Amino acid sequence: MSDTSWRRRLPPRTARQGWLHDHMLAVVLAALFLVSWVGQFVAQAVEVSKDAAEHGQQFAWSDFWPQFLSATFENWQSEFLQLLTFVVLTVHLIQRNSAESPDGDDELKAMLQELLDRTEPGGGETAETPHGRAPTPAGAKSRNSRTGRATSG
Repeated sequence: MSDTSWRRRLPPRTARQGWLHDHMLAVVLAALFLVSWVGQFVAQAVEVSKDAAEHGQQFAWSDFWPQFLSATFENWQSEFLQLLTFVVLTVHLIQRNSAESPDGDDELKAMLQELLDRTEPGGGETAETPHGRAPTPAGAKSRNSRTGRATSG
């Protein structure tokens, strides 16, 4: 069982800001994908229409769809699948405690706890000096880094 009490003490700026904020990268990438696919659709339709006109024929959807789908799958194979492979490998090889990512969850929690301990108001509050850490004198006022309020030591 892991200690998650540190999550409750995070500053307010890390609070959830909604679904769109949490998924903005996926939304932007999906929008770019759809825009590029619509652009390919229009370009392919213009090309098929010009080819039909050169041969003295009318535009036919039956000529368009095989070319459009073929071009789409070629693009997906060469671009999107390579990118997907890169992202999946990055997630599994770098983000999950690989040699390239030496900081595991325990180390990150310890670093976060140390930072929180430095900023938490309390009886034994210390300040950084050139020769190390020194206790705040009794009765001295200091500022809470999260709220900006004066606290007495």
